[in-house]
Amino acid sequence: RSWSTRYRPTFATAVAGHVSGRESRATRRSLPTWEIEMTFDVLRMDVVADLQALVGFFGRMRGRATPFTVPVPTYLGLGSSLLCRFAEDAIAPEQFMARLWELRSLKLVSVPA
Repeated sequence: RSWSTRYRPTFATAVAGHVSGRESRATRRSLPTWEIEMTFDVLRMDVVADLQALVGFFGRMRGRATPFTVPVPTYLGLGSSLLCRFAEDAIAPEQFMARLWELRSLKLVSVPA
């Protein structure tokens, strides 16, 4: 019923230390990776079916080799969708379900195209 979504860009930089104590930084990628956090207040009336659908999707799409598309707002300037994966795709589905139930949130990370 009530989902709020937060989009946050993350940048990967390399740091080179110098003898003088100064540091120089350089970007590793030209575009940021996006972290998408979806927080929900209430699921539909059939909570068990909703959780089973989410956990089933997590189980099928686990791992970096199976990204999926997520629609994003056009004001981000990224197009209509991003290629993403679950941020914590290395955990077991049971752990995913427990975290989903406790934190009531879901994190995704964009994948470079």
